[in-house]
Amino acid sequence: MHYYETPGHNIAAAVVLSVADIIAVSLRFWVRRKQSQPLKADDWLMIPALLLSVGIAIAILYGVSQGAVAYPLKLPKDYTGSPYTIHTRQLELSGQVEWAFNLMFPLALGCTKASLLFFYLRVFSVEKWNKRTVLIKALITLIILWAIAFFFAVLFACGTHINAIWGPTQNLYTICTNTLHRLISLCYTDFFADIVIILIPVPIIWRLNLTTGRKIAISAVFLLGVVSIAASLTRLIIVSNTVFIGFTPSNDEILGVTVVIYWGLIELGIGVIVACLPSLSFLLKDISWERATTTARSLLRTRHWGSSYTQNDEHPAISDVESGKARSGSFRASFSHHIRRQVSHDPMPARSANIAPPPQVRVTRSYDANITRSEKLPRDFVAESG
Repeated sequence: MHYYETPGHNIAAAVVLSVADIIAVSLRFWVRRKQSQPLKADDWLMIPALLLSVGIAIAILYGVSQGAVAYPLKLPKDYTGSPYTIHTRQLELSGQVEWAFNLMFPLALGCTKASLLFFYLRVFSVEKWNKRTVLIKALITLIILWAIAFFFAVLFACGTHINAIWGPTQNLYTICTNTLHRLISLCYTDFFADIVIILIPVPIIWRLNLTTGRKIAISAVFLLGVVSIAASLTRLIIVSNTVFIGFTPSNDEILGVTVVIYWGLIELGIGVIVACLPSLSFLLKDISWERATTTARSLLRTRHWGSSYTQNDEHPAISDVESGKARSGSFRASFSHHIRRQVSHDPMPARSANIAPPPQVRVTRSYDANITRSEKLPRDFVAESG
């Protein structure tokens, strides 16, 4: 028995991911309030995604508590018939948990994917009808239709005989439509949709006027969705083996259901967190790899002004500003002490009317350098990424 077929791992995954999702979505709304930004579609869609994710976790916990999930199938000792026609309370509860999962899962995935796409519209779409905006809106429409279609496909898989879903396995072949093919089509479309959605912002980010380090950092936030894709791929491989190799009487039906819903929970739980991470990057705005490296360099290097000082995003080096490498924000550094020391020991030549100050530098009576240069960031993203 694999670890994901055991009660302990199913309980741990359901509890930990539910708590993590609640924290992530709550922080998302707190960040919006902290930034005084309006709540938009990308925020509101995370509420049904969270509720559905927690609902799936509750269904799994209930199934484990009743021995209908993550436990081997128990056959009556005196039963000698076909495993396809047996009907026990354990199999009935397992079928009900699976049916609840199959109903909520596509809707939850649809809300999560649509939330990410609406976030792209919030951040990257400047014009209303450019190619990028049209592509994202088309994907949003497809995702919504995709989620609704699979929801009703599950709901009416057995027509009006809904209870046939948690009846004997034979009912799935005689009364219901081919549920395995519907399941494999959901896995394939889900997997490829995730890849497209995760890769959309990467080329956009790398065309922005940002430093390479900042581009890598922002891209990494979006590419964390690869973890969710890995869970989706695992689920796809397991379901593909069941469909193409086939289900035999030697297979444990309950453990087979457990594997499918376990990896679905992992994918959905991580997906909710990933959808919130770009918005939560505001909380990490004071943490920067570039700040650490530039601070170390400043301690080892003597600047043109005769001293070393710490450089960060709000206080870039003068040489960086003059060479056009400074990043967003305003810079104001007082060098009056160093300038006065140079004036007293190595007097500077008098400034004539024909000599202009350096570009982008205004020298005041207190010998302050006031330099301002802003990057071309997408709207709302300064607040998003800090």
